[in-house]
Amino acid sequence: MPKGDTGASQIDIELPPSTTLAQTDEYLQKIDRTLRAHDEVALVFTTIGGGGEPSKAEVLIRLKPHSERSITQKEFEDKVRSELAQFSDMRFAFRNSMAQRDVSVLLTGNDPVKLNEVAQQLKTQMQSIAGLENIQVKAPLVKSELQVTLLPEEAARLGVTPQAVGNVLRIATMGDTDGNSARFTFADRQVPVRVLLSEQERNDLNVLQHLQVATNNGTTVPLNAVAKLSFSEGSASLERFDRERRIAIEADLATGYTVGTALSQVNELPILQNLPDGVRMPDYGDGEYMNEMFEKFGMAMGFGILMVLMVLIILFRDFLQPLTILMALPLSIGGAALGLLAYGAALDMSSVIGILMLMGIVTKNSILLVDFVIEKRAQGMERAKALIQSGSERVRPIIMTTIAMVAGMLPAVFAGGSGAAFRAPMAVAVICGLIASTLLSLIFVPVMYSLMDDLRNWLAPKLAKLTSVTQEDRDRAEEG
Repeated sequence: MPKGDTGASQIDIELPPSTTLAQTDEYLQKIDRTLRAHDEVALVFTTIGGGGEPSKAEVLIRLKPHSERSITQKEFEDKVRSELAQFSDMRFAFRNSMAQRDVSVLLTGNDPVKLNEVAQQLKTQMQSIAGLENIQVKAPLVKSELQVTLLPEEAARLGVTPQAVGNVLRIATMGDTDGNSARFTFADRQVPVRVLLSEQERNDLNVLQHLQVATNNGTTVPLNAVAKLSFSEGSASLERFDRERRIAIEADLATGYTVGTALSQVNELPILQNLPDGVRMPDYGDGEYMNEMFEKFGMAMGFGILMVLMVLIILFRDFLQPLTILMALPLSIGGAALGLLAYGAALDMSSVIGILMLMGIVTKNSILLVDFVIEKRAQGMERAKALIQSGSERVRPIIMTTIAMVAGMLPAVFAGGSGAAFRAPMAVAVICGLIASTLLSLIFVPVMYSLMDDLRNWLAPKLAKLTSVTQEDRDRAEEG
């Protein structure tokens, strides 16, 4: 989808998992002041605690109307991105129209260590590609955790089960569940009483090691007698794709670059050309949507051309001359491509829709011309004279209808507003395709008609030998 100037930008903020709500609020206030310092900003709205996590936040920026600012939304985001990069220990990203980053490369595998190594190498190599900014490895952040490793031989000897160890740790660090807790009775309600260790004691390894664990024979033993305790770091969450660990490498596109160009360069990087065993790269994000769009577009275009051909064969009662009419299609596509290139638009959803519309419009000129030639020849006029006369008589309505269609599409090119990025490429594709097909079809269609007529005259005697229909039968049918 083309990225238009909607006048609103959204930024996803992610801080380390251990960040408190107050610390996140402090970060957001600094970001708010930074954004409001820009003249283009009308208002800033921040939300903290997305998904119930105090370390995540969202920032919604509403820009001033187009007439009151000198830069586009994309140019504003490029300027702000470098300022936000100065904040330490913060991961941020601008959302596009599909709530994703502009470029997303997904790696999956079952070995988290190898997966992370490949992701870091890919990030390093992507930094050499022009147009990619704010490249990030979107892996779950790590946070401090208490790791308890059960000693199976000692636990079995003392009669301690893993469930007993888990219950002791859960009650000590989180408190017992409400169903098992004592309750304090008020006049109108009961309040569960949850008992747990203080925060200081929960972070004291010596206190945790001496927690008493129940055995099967009714006695208790200290926790360090059956388990090994240590503080370490682990993933704050686990993310999977097709039942495999996943890591996404994401980036923003600078102004003037397209997703297709960036992804083609990314796919040529050495690390992706030689992925290690156990690591794969499935289609994901805008790359997946883009491949699906062009596949469906090609199918729609193929069936559309087939339908046009079938209708023309029925109307003209001929298999060769309809191919002459379809000669306008490649001429129009060439004109549309040159127009999009000159305008600076990408081959995206809107321009593809314009080309699809073009397929049904450009055959009009060829039909007007070829039908008039066939009519003249049916009246006994020779082929060369019929072609010249048809061209001179039909050039006026052909040019008039083309000018009318082009004039009707021009406002879509020059009109501004939030939808201009979607309307303009579509109109440019139709206008340039129409102009190219109109000018070139007046030259190529008569030539193609002559070649097809010569081919028909050459094939007719050879094909006549394969049928039992005689010339007398044909003459009788013509008279009828």
